[in-house]
Amino acid sequence: MKWGVVKPEAKPATESTVKPAVEAGRSAALYFSGTGNTRYAVRRLAQGLGMPEANVVSVEDDRRLAAAALATADTVVIAYPNYMCVLPKIMSDYLQQHRARLEGKSIITLVTYARFSFDADLLATRLLRKLRVPFTEHSGIAIQMPFVICDMKLLRPTEAEAATELRARADAKLDECAVRILGGDVIHDGRPWMRPLAFLRQRMFYQSRIQKDFSGLRVNSSCIACGSCVRRCPTENLALIDGRIEQAGRCTQCYRCANLCPSQAITLWGRAVQWQYKGP
Repeated sequence: MKWGVVKPEAKPATESTVKPAVEAGRSAALYFSGTGNTRYAVRRLAQGLGMPEANVVSVEDDRRLAAAALATADTVVIAYPNYMCVLPKIMSDYLQQHRARLEGKSIITLVTYARFSFDADLLATRLLRKLRVPFTEHSGIAIQMPFVICDMKLLRPTEAEAATELRARADAKLDECAVRILGGDVIHDGRPWMRPLAFLRQRMFYQSRIQKDFSGLRVNSSCIACGSCVRRCPTENLALIDGRIEQAGRCTQCYRCANLCPSQAITLWGRAVQWQYKGP
């Protein structure tokens, strides 16, 4: 492996009814990361678990890479950002299309969030149950990271000092989780009883927004037609046609384009970009 294995101070494992072995060479991670927070977190956890770097694969990558990583894996980490307690569409679509590759696996979910996580770390396994995929639920981990929604006046950016502190706390928690998991412990940050609270506080509003206008990003007149958003869109939702950005209704609202646009021409929820987040 190119990366070094993180070795935090070990903590005693607690008793659990489910203790599948997590072997470094027989584990893999699938992730979706809009602006880099989830990629940062899952790579840190994978380091702690001793996972081969090649087995940490984005769902945007060549599908052969994911297939190869999953072929010999007994334990799979599924990592994604929390979109108001809704599973990102790109991850939901991937799990549905490739559910056969997850059959019989031990699943660890990892969710990154900005303010609240509620039951977001349970979303992937909830979907797998709905799809009738046989698997073992191992752990659900929630990690707080900096804000990425850059076009709403009410949401101020995470200050640099606060972002540094968040990443330090995330590192410590991820390292601790890795040690606990390797020791046989099971971690559950989210709880099923949080589901009604998540629905009332976040999911109800966000789902209605998605259903109403899922492809609703806006491109204003300051667009310079550089094509950066087209190249970086994870769902190939955008296209540059006759100097204009066109979209195909596949927006996953990851905020990657809005945060990377050099002319701040793209917004999703608000009307103007207030600031931009470039990732950890």
